[in-house]
Amino acid sequence: MRIYRLDIPQNYIFDEVYHVPSIRAFSQNNPAAFDVYAQAPEPGTAYDWLHPPLAKLIQAGSVLVLGDNSFGWRFPSAVFGMLAIAAVYLVIPAGSKINLQPIKINYNKPLNLKLGLDLQGGTHLVYEGDLKDISEGAQNDAMSSVRDVIERRVNGFGVSEPVVQVSGNNRLIVDLPGVKDINE
Repeated sequence: MRIYRLDIPQNYIFDEVYHVPSIRAFSQNNPAAFDVYAQAPEPGTAYDWLHPPLAKLIQAGSVLVLGDNSFGWRFPSAVFGMLAIAAVYLVIPAGSKINLQPIKINYNKPLNLKLGLDLQGGTHLVYEGDLKDISEGAQNDAMSSVRDVIERRVNGFGVSEPVVQVSGNNRLIVDLPGVKDINE
């Protein structure tokens, strides 16, 4: 974790022109942090009342503990940034499961992700309806009925996350994730 020289530069950088005055006001129980019309506490700054306050409350606690300085403002962000990296490190090698056993926490749970056609492969079918003998007013109902029948048949086979939809006036699209052989 980059804690060394975290306090450099000592002036505000990036969004600190909004966050630091707000966390300073939070740490002093100053209601100006929530006032839309409050005057800027310093030239070139403003109170940040748009974002939810949890992160600012945590930063205000850091200011109370570590002091109202650039290190105190930035320390919580550095800690939470490293925790996010550690969380990604724990999840990625395990694939689609969360395993906290490497850090001595007895927790190992699969995520049971449902992969769609684009990720797991499968079958994409496009049917075109012959609607020349059906009146124009009844064509939408005919395509909806065909969609319902095919959807019931697909669901009967237990295909995971199928998509059956009408496209345009006379097309029916059927996506069957995981189905490699449509003759099954």
